[in-house]
Amino acid sequence: MLVDKEMINVHKLKQQIESIEIVSPEEVRVIDGDTIVINENISNNVNVKKERIRLACLNCPERLSQSGIESTKRTQDFIDSSVMIFIIRYKKKDLYGRTIATVLGVNNNDKISDLNALLLSYGAAEYKSYNRSYCKIYKSQ
Repeated sequence: MLVDKEMINVHKLKQQIESIEIVSPEEVRVIDGDTIVINENISNNVNVKKERIRLACLNCPERLSQSGIESTKRTQDFIDSSVMIFIIRYKKKDLYGRTIATVLGVNNNDKISDLNALLLSYGAAEYKSYNRSYCKIYKSQ
């Protein structure tokens, strides 16, 4: 995906990012198409801290509908095919207190993919800006 320089202000984007973390796929549990849980500090098979992540700038159908089942499967397939996952957390939380994030995955061929963009391009999610400037990069998906 090519991004027009006029579409996004990098300085403004950097101000909206809270943190970037690398996690293994084993630390990620898929709840539905647009929600995952990160199990942090895994030791002796005990999950010390769990964090709910809401994928930024999109909305997937409810998980019990047929299209919701399909979007959940796409998210699970993305996690399963990744050897490393980058979580780009934004400073704002959603209405339910979930962290809003962009999720990038690196596969066995060292190719980096954007889960948020893939769900939109597959038609497994619809674009929602939620009045966030960082969503502009997904608008044309």
